Amino acid sequence: MKNRIVIQILMFFLSLFLLFILVGCMQNEDIKSDTVPWGQEFVGYDTRVAENKVKIAVVDSGIDSNHPDLTGKVKQSYNALTQSNIIKDEIGHGTSVAGIITANYDGKGIVGVSQNVELIDVKVLDETGKSQIDNVIAGLEWVLEQNPDVINISFGFDKDFAPLRDIINRISEKDITILAAAGNNIGRQIQYPAEYDNVISVGSLNEKKKEDILNPTGDIDILAPGINIYTTALNEDYHTVRGSSFATAYISGILANAITNSGVSKHDSLKNKINYLQDTLEYR
Repeated sequence: MKNRIVIQILMFFLSLFLLFILVGCMQNEDIKSDTVPWGQEFVGYDTRVAENKVKIAVVDSGIDSNHPDLTGKVKQSYNALTQSNIIKDEIGHGTSVAGIITANYDGKGIVGVSQNVELIDVKVLDETGKSQIDNVIAGLEWVLEQNPDVINISFGFDKDFAPLRDIINRISEKDITILAAAGNNIGRQIQYPAEYDNVISVGSLNEKKKEDILNPTGDIDILAPGINIYTTALNEDYHTVRGSSFATAYISGILANAITNSGVSKHDSLKNKINYLQDTLEYR
């Protein structure tokens, strides 16, 4: 008799335990479980989506639009190397940049800085990560016709090319914000087009708000997370990256949120945009 009572008591508590687990699982189904990298925590991220999305052109190595965290993000594409809309990102650089800006908030993978973004994918870098200046110019000429809100250029040249300066000037005249990586050139000058006055140059910092030793010398407009950055990679994967390329992507995401929430207007002066960024990031 005693044994039967003990068994009944044990069965009762076992049933409660199983019910507790079941309820917990049901509750967790609705919880967003995206990994939030330190950079997103640092700059702030917004999961809201507005009626009018911010158009950001990522001029880079291409974007793997089939990555689960980038599904539905790329709305337009242009391959300046082949003059077509067929793009393959062989090196993953553009894919990593895109993930920082706007990786999907879907309960998996990571979350990007802004959800209110439409990406324009412009491939100008080849399978080695390099590009001819003519391809960059062609890509930027095409981008100008699409009239984006922001252009993200996460690479640069050591030399000032007159045709590059010309297209940057024409883009700037349309109130399109151009962001460019300052470079990872320790002891050297800021690369072009980041060095131009009508471009916002971006350098990187670490989790302790210390400037990256790889940043070039010179007057960099803004610093953003660029060390130990976890983001999207090729083959539906994720990896950790470093450099001003990825810091630039953070600034693109911040500007997207600012435009969405009326913190800044596309037509604000470059100085006002830089002041907004500095006020936002100095330094959380």
